[in-house]
Amino acid sequence: MTSLMITPYPPYRDGIAVYAAQEVKARRASGEDLEVLSPTPSAAHHHAPLGGPKGWARLLPRLAPFDHVTIQFYPELLHGACRNPVERVAAWSALEAVVRRRPTELRIHELDHGPARRNPLERAAGARVLRAAQRVTVHTDAERRDICETFGLDASAIDLVDHGQHFAVRSVGTRAEARAELGLHPDHHVFLSIGFLQAHKGFDRAVQAFAESGLTNAELHVVGSVRVDVPEIVAYADALRRQIDAVPGAFFHERYVSDESFDRWIIASDTVVLPYREIFSSSVLERANLLGRPVIASRVGGLEAQLDEGSRAFDTDHELAVAMIEMAGGDPDDRAAPEAPRVAADTATIEAYVRSTLHSSGTPQVLNMGGKLVLPPPTSHRPLVGRAKQAVRIVTGWQLHPMVERINRLEQQLERVLSERLEH
Repeated sequence: MTSLMITPYPPYRDGIAVYAAQEVKARRASGEDLEVLSPTPSAAHHHAPLGGPKGWARLLPRLAPFDHVTIQFYPELLHGACRNPVERVAAWSALEAVVRRRPTELRIHELDHGPARRNPLERAAGARVLRAAQRVTVHTDAERRDICETFGLDASAIDLVDHGQHFAVRSVGTRAEARAELGLHPDHHVFLSIGFLQAHKGFDRAVQAFAESGLTNAELHVVGSVRVDVPEIVAYADALRRQIDAVPGAFFHERYVSDESFDRWIIASDTVVLPYREIFSSSVLERANLLGRPVIASRVGGLEAQLDEGSRAFDTDHELAVAMIEMAGGDPDDRAAPEAPRVAADTATIEAYVRSTLHSSGTPQVLNMGGKLVLPPPTSHRPLVGRAKQAVRIVTGWQLHPMVERINRLEQQLERVLSERLEH
């Protein structure tokens, strides 16, 4: 039997891509004949632009060689190219054709409930897809309840799967060895927030709570990178950097980390902090569980259900600060908390900062190299040449896209540094 998995895939920098790569490795190691199709050029066996009704409809003929399909589902995979409710309903219908063509498992990592709850036509189309799938799986009971509520399904129609069932340790060694390698204090209590930098991850909340805690025998390390160079995410990273600079004991490591380095940071830590504003389930939390590190996580989505013994959930920023004090061995009643700096301490502040950054004309544009670097479209008015260009893009795109992303980020960083120097 030959199976197909539809998913983002490395070297594309994405949490689902990393998750899928681990599952593919485990399933192939068990003897399964499994191929991968990704929506963007990558190291997958196949590539096809999805994100809308046309993409999913074009996928139908390509299912012929496969006996089973697994779809690592997230909203953009289905609706990323849709411009209106009509196209959203059409995308659901195209996906229904796929799941009826081959036995399909929908592994739902995230689902945008709002449009389906507002639009009965989309709700009905989504329900048909979920009922037509051979299997629908999620990671937590909270996700299952939400899906059943939105689409009118019975809980028995959705199975729970262990988020970390295919995870394997990528780095070994002791906490002391990891700290020596990373240059961390050998004796301080090390809090770690790690992952891609986005406002919904709430890393600014961890910085704010750490400042409120007044801890002097602890450090907070925020480790991660901007996944996609869009203005609001870059602005959030800038705000986070400024916030961390103002908090003693907080450190910012703005870099992409490999799977091995990711585990190395967790091994070096004492407590992993996940102050997410929105999420369904977390691979970071599962990796912390795998490596035996306690977690402080916000009580959103299904995070609380993922917590191992010794970990804690919180609701408010003050509860997060108290949890950090207690995890570091302190007494919250004994602290003399300083006035915590608030550079990006809540959603409203972040949004205000983003708006001011995007619309302000006070910062000079030092570099002008024709705008953001993009790969030229693989098209031509000559059909054969256009097909050749598309073939070349498929073969080389997975290597070129990370290079283009890196060049754009370096230019952006250089522009920021030069602008700050001019201002001073």
